[in-house]
Amino acid sequence: MTIVTIIAVILAVGMMLTMTLRRQLAIREDLRTHGASWVDFASADSELLPNVLYEHTIEDTFKQHKRLGTVELKCYDVTPECIDRLSAVEHIDSLYFISCGLCDDDLVDLPTINVTNLLFWNANITDSATDTLAKMRGLKRITFKTTKVTPQGIDKLQTALPSVEIVSAR
Repeated sequence: MTIVTIIAVILAVGMMLTMTLRRQLAIREDLRTHGASWVDFASADSELLPNVLYEHTIEDTFKQHKRLGTVELKCYDVTPECIDRLSAVEHIDSLYFISCGLCDDDLVDLPTINVTNLLFWNANITDSATDTLAKMRGLKRITFKTTKVTPQGIDKLQTALPSVEIVSAR
């Protein structure tokens, strides 16, 4: 390899890294303008997957984002409008509801979201929510921590979704 080839390779790698960084910054800025408190990135299959934390209402839809890594909704009242805005994303790897003002009726449109993993932690949902969750497709795991979902509700959901891993920690 000649010195010119080495320099060309270094410049090409530098340009690729700069393009990736610019894409990350643009995505981060867009998500923050839509209400995200925090944005980080994971890489999967050479695709940038933003991981997003919301601590207040999601302000707009996500039509421009085809796939998100983890979306964490934390410490605010999640409304049906919030769920509707998330449904614009083609796929969300993990969706976490943590200490949210959330009740069973707020989840009615949840099956419109294409999500792989769900977490309900310190959420005011009951066995009635399992009827809605049973309609979801593409799930691999649902976790309930400190909810009002009973073991009977978990069993009913497991029967409806036999291929989904369901974890309950009271």
